[in-house]
Amino acid sequence: MEESKRDNIKNSLLTVLCNATGIYRRTITAEQKKNYQIKLKEIIMRLTKKVDSDSITNKDIRNAIIELREFCGSIGASQKAINVYLKFYSVISNKKDLVLRELDCPIDSFVIKKNKLKKIALSNLNLEDYEEMQNKLNQKYEMRILADIEAWDIKKEY
Repeated sequence: MEESKRDNIKNSLLTVLCNATGIYRRTITAEQKKNYQIKLKEIIMRLTKKVDSDSITNKDIRNAIIELREFCGSIGASQKAINVYLKFYSVISNKKDLVLRELDCPIDSFVIKKNKLKKIALSNLNLEDYEEMQNKLNQKYEMRILADIEAWDIKKEY
């Protein structure tokens, strides 16, 4: 597939996921939202290139979460946007387990409840708590993203 077509697919997926999940925070100004969207797109494009080449590392993801936090003020919001996107993109792209093992689980109230993690609002989530949660999920699951799939699986309504 041509690189431009692949980038169009990435952009479409980003727009759909962010709008569907309410990732664009309502608590920031219109100007902040615009800057957040630009930075999120830049980060996602950089990370998906690494996913495409099977070279992404968990350190890449964690650094991107910290970088995006500067534009939305919250580790909770930045991790959710990045982790949800990477999970869907990697699974849809049929990536190898090597890549999937590097991904963090998107932390939300369902994952917290299902896995009996520290109860904390995503807006108050700090990096230390986030890393502690990911470490606990890593101990329980072969891949951290499986915690998200399991937590949301119990919520499904068919």
